Amino acid sequence: MSHKQFNTLHQKWHQVLSEMVVEAEQIAQSSQREGKMSVEQFVQTLVLGCLDPEEVSLRLWSEIADELGCEITASSIDERLTKRAVMLLYNVLQLSIQHQVDVPALPVEQLGQLSHLILYDSTLLRLPPIFNHIFQGSEDDFGQMKLQVGYDYLTGQLHWLDVQQGVDGDRSDAGLLAQVVKGVLLIFDLGYFNQLTLAKINAQEAFYVTRYQTQTSLYNPQTGEIIDLVAQLQQTDGNWFEIICQLGAKQKTPIRLIARRVSQSEADKRRRKVKDQARRSGYTASQRSLTLCDWEIIITNLSLEWTAQQILDLYRVRWQIELLFKAWKSYLDLATFGDWRTERVLCQLYATLIGAVLCQTTFASVRYTTSEASLFKAFRIIRRHIPHLLRVIRRNWWGIGAWTNKLRQMLLNFGQQQNLEATPSSLRRLINWGLT
Repeated sequence: MSHKQFNTLHQKWHQVLSEMVVEAEQIAQSSQREGKMSVEQFVQTLVLGCLDPEEVSLRLWSEIADELGCEITASSIDERLTKRAVMLLYNVLQLSIQHQVDVPALPVEQLGQLSHLILYDSTLLRLPPIFNHIFQGSEDDFGQMKLQVGYDYLTGQLHWLDVQQGVDGDRSDAGLLAQVVKGVLLIFDLGYFNQLTLAKINAQEAFYVTRYQTQTSLYNPQTGEIIDLVAQLQQTDGNWFEIICQLGAKQKTPIRLIARRVSQSEADKRRRKVKDQARRSGYTASQRSLTLCDWEIIITNLSLEWTAQQILDLYRVRWQIELLFKAWKSYLDLATFGDWRTERVLCQLYATLIGAVLCQTTFASVRYTTSEASLFKAFRIIRRHIPHLLRVIRRNWWGIGAWTNKLRQMLLNFGQQQNLEATPSSLRRLINWGLT
């Protein structure tokens, strides 16, 4: 997915809710009947209605349309929620991700070596029973949609979003490799572990940090002999272990393996989890897997210029995409649907995701200045300012620059995290790299 950049935040809001709508309509070959409501007003109504603090409903969308200067009934809006409208909103969503805002760089010099720092993960959305034949899930009576998301931690903006069935496995997902360019660093969890994927990332001069799949063989690069990782860890007196080796019998991909000893309570917790998972799957956990619970084991192809502690810090940054999913579900009600027809559910879902992209971009513009902003506070503040944006749009976007400037100032004044010195955030740990 290629990406273009805007210089200012207000360009993003204006383009996504105006010009991109026209472009997306052409891609979808849709023709929303004009009448009282233009296609731009239709998308603006749905997206800004999903960002409004009030619970989304047809009545709310009708009120939002009225604020935008379009008198239309709730039933008329419902009639416009068609398959073509779903495709229109999906295309606006994809275009909104492709166009990003130029934001201040993070104050971590070493990260400047990377073209992107992509946190990649998926999240499941439970859909009404009517979806169980469209988006198949693991639950019998409900559909499940899986969102595969790439979040560029360097810019604080979304880099990729794909929609799949809930039962689709992460390991076979193509989105991870689709983002591989020279100099990118991909951070992902064990669910995406695939020897061929790691070899392809390495071959394209890109980088990764992920967990070690403990059943995968390791080899000595000089002798070709298999490495007994358990034996080497058991002989380690300290809390750290590192080795350069080759991964997998077929690929023999060169890697750095870094292990850090965890606390006894954490190790016991991990062992209970391994045993429970084995019992549910009908087998007995091996002694090898139980022994390896004493260690947090990470693999990477980053050079020795990056210390073991830095590699571990980078992997912990992956948690930020989990916070992003939490913000979508808890603060934007992404997974909250009634027992509605398919088109209405999908229109609301994609409209909410477009709003999430706009919120995320706005947050990215203030993520770090003199202090660090809170994603959750940012989403709350942005939603409270949506009524003011409706008036700006009704005035043919006159005052959009003033609106985004005021919004940014409110985020700087009231959207900052607290107690970061007592409990350092992921970003604070990265910033501390350069401190002595």
